[in-house]
Amino acid sequence: MLYAMAQQPSQVQGGGSAFMSLIPIILIFVVFYLLLILPQQRKQ
Repeated sequence: MLYAMAQQPSQVQGGGSAFMSLIPIILIFVVFYLLLILPQQRKQ
């Protein structure tokens, strides 16, 4: 999938591409929060 994305010319430039690169990082933190931190708070 990443290989196919690399083959296509980038249509989003500037700030848009920077924001798009942050989305996966934000999603990882959200999943980490939901899976690890919330169950710990419920136990207390």
